[in-house]
Amino acid sequence: MEYIKRELSGIINKYAKPSYVKRFFYTQAGYYKGLTEYAAQRYLYTLTHNVVKGIAHG
Repeated sequence: MEYIKRELSGIINKYAKPSYVKRFFYTQAGYYKGLTEYAAQRYLYTLTHNVVKGIAHG
C-alpha cells in the first residue's frame, strides 16, 4: 500500500494526458473532499488531489 501511495500519482501524471487528468481527477478530488470520514475515502481524496497538483506544477 505504501508503494501505491508513493508511486501511483506520479505514474498517472507520466502516462495520462494532462487534459484528461485535469478533467477527471479534478472532478473526483472535489467529490471526495466532502467524503473523508473513512480512511479509504481520505486516501482517494489525497490521491486525486496529488495527481491534480502534479499536473498543475509540472
